[in-house]
Amino acid sequence: MSKWETNLKRLRLKRAIREPHNEDIRVLERNTLQPAAQNMIVSLSSEYCFVYDNEHLGPNLDLYLSFRSWDGDKFTCCCFVLPVLGAAERAWLERHVPPSARSQATPETLLVVGGQSGRIRVLSVAEATEVLVLSHENGAPLSAEEALTKVKLVSGRSEMSIRSLSAHPSREGVFSSASGASVCVWQLLRDHRAVQLLYRIRTEMTASLALSTADLLFVASQKPAEIREWSLKLEVPGPSLEGPDRGDSEETLEPKTISDAESRLLATLSGTADVLRCGPRGLVVKSADALRYLAYSDGADLWKRLGKKESLLKLPAGTMCGASIDIAIDEGLANTDVDPGLVCVGTENGAIHVYRLENGEKVVSVSVPRLRHQMGGCAFGRNGESLVAAHAHLLYRFTSLAEDSASTESLTKSD
Repeated sequence: MSKWETNLKRLRLKRAIREPHNEDIRVLERNTLQPAAQNMIVSLSSEYCFVYDNEHLGPNLDLYLSFRSWDGDKFTCCCFVLPVLGAAERAWLERHVPPSARSQATPETLLVVGGQSGRIRVLSVAEATEVLVLSHENGAPLSAEEALTKVKLVSGRSEMSIRSLSAHPSREGVFSSASGASVCVWQLLRDHRAVQLLYRIRTEMTASLALSTADLLFVASQKPAEIREWSLKLEVPGPSLEGPDRGDSEETLEPKTISDAESRLLATLSGTADVLRCGPRGLVVKSADALRYLAYSDGADLWKRLGKKESLLKLPAGTMCGASIDIAIDEGLANTDVDPGLVCVGTENGAIHVYRLENGEKVVSVSVPRLRHQMGGCAFGRNGESLVAAHAHLLYRFTSLAEDSASTESLTKSD
């Protein structure tokens, strides 16, 4: 049993946090991109975006900083994005930080937040400010005057809403957004104050999307319920710290417009195709009532190949999946023959289920108090020592305790 599973078997409810609003928390996301900042977790309601420190300030979940929608827009989704290192940051790293420790240096942390109006905000956690506002529809940043304009949300125009955001796991400043019948792939430039639209993809109504390290874009649509794959040719440098210095003279590239005809149909699902995340060998897909692990090569369910029956993959009857899933990679298993990780998923009745990526077997289930609200998501702690769940306007932190430690609050576990 890995340390992840050992920690998960000893979870206890340590703290519940009430956010200063009376709205449901819609989304909970973890920073999986920067090794030294994986303690950061962000929660999103319609007007508020809170960033929490899950480790550095002690055993509790502590507020790091907060943003609020000041222009009338309503937040819908978010993701962390790898920052673009300029000449000064690269020179400092090369001079003062040994190569083996450079992945632990975090000169900046970026958060991208989408809204119902079709606006995308780039937020600097280090500066605690909004550095850029983009228009998905126009494929360009808004001017200072446009960014200051109040948003008038028109009823019935939900097609403008940013439905999903996903960051590239290894390329600096690259992320994708979905709204209406199109997906945009962006590249941040010049201290994150400028942006380049790399791709605009015309496709059916998108439910969610994901970018892989191999520059593959996966898009899940609900009508029809299918997952398609695009192989992108990103003409942008990768994040190698030893790579060439870009400076501030990036050339503007012409954005490419592509369609469904240039994609590959990876899988067709019954019901709905919903939130997906990239794992070591395939996509973890969460539909209305089930989890699937689809191989990158042919879209086949890897768990079924191992003899796991579909009925065992389904979540308990009468529940609906929450807003997000999370995947945690166990570095202790990185060089073994198994998939080194776990996946957790939240359900609307307040349950969190954790499965092994290796074979889809359930590791543990935990429950939060059952309220008449849908769970906004759940996320792992960096070392599997905790689970954080968003439910209504509350955050619950489940922490792994030593076997001889006294528990201050009981935790309900279900099989």
